Amino acid sequence: MARSQNSFLKNQRAKQKKQTRDSKLERKHDKKNQTPNVDIHDMSNLERPESLGFLPEEKLVATGPKPVEIKKPLR
Repeated sequence: MARSQNSFLKNQRAKQKKQTRDSKLERKHDKKNQTPNVDIHDMSNLERPESLGFLPEEKLVATGPKPVEIKKPLR
């Protein structure tokens, strides 16, 4: 009787350890994957100072692709 009781208690402790380990891992994983509630497509609060090389929107001019020289292979 004592032996079966002992093994039962060992099993209970092992289960409890495993549960606490799993819950710790889950909490760690949840913390790692938490993202702040920010809309990444919202550009209204971004500042674009000219000192960093950004031009004001009036000065922006669309330019096409740059021409590429085609070099003939040497024979």
